[in-house]
Amino acid sequence: MEEVKETKICSKCSIEKSVDEFGVRKDTKDGLNSCCKECIRIRSKMQYAKDLLKSRELSRLRSRKRAINYPDYTKQRKRNSYDNNRLMFVLKNRLNIAKKENILHDNKEILYEYLKDRWNRHECEICHKRLILGDKFSKDNSPSIDRIVPELGYVIDNISIICHRCNRIKNDATWQEHLMISNWQKEKEEIFRNRNVVNLT
Repeated sequence: MEEVKETKICSKCSIEKSVDEFGVRKDTKDGLNSCCKECIRIRSKMQYAKDLLKSRELSRLRSRKRAINYPDYTKQRKRNSYDNNRLMFVLKNRLNIAKKENILHDNKEILYEYLKDRWNRHECEICHKRLILGDKFSKDNSPSIDRIVPELGYVIDNISIICHRCNRIKNDATWQEHLMISNWQKEKEEIFRNRNVVNLT
């Protein structure tokens, strides 16, 4: 003879379900929750979302209040956070651009570990000048992440920390192109200097 399963109607969704779909509750007549497990799960999820939104809103209000009452403290705190995590900020920015332009790149955490020691040296790998973090805008001696061979992307052994000036000069030219420009510039400058020497004598 086939066993008949006991059922119960959920007080929330009004669907008749097996008693196995209801949690245990000792203070009720049948020893079960009035709501099914699925309805309780949905309700808990909704309540969590509401509490999270409320918590975030309270946090935002506290931050605004602190920014109004202690503007110098808030500004310095943001500055310290930005300075301490500058490499990660710059790296995220570069990789976001790489994703949009379908440029090959390694994992962010792997690249961070690879570049961390170089970044902390505060020295351009090309001209060896000291690198200084800018306030709002990049300067000639601000650090930047460069792809040695642009088409190979942001991958280990193809990236370096150089100053913005060297990065602008290097751009996407090859070493052969730079050598050609350098030789041309050297030749023209020597002609110009020799001409001035003749004119002065």
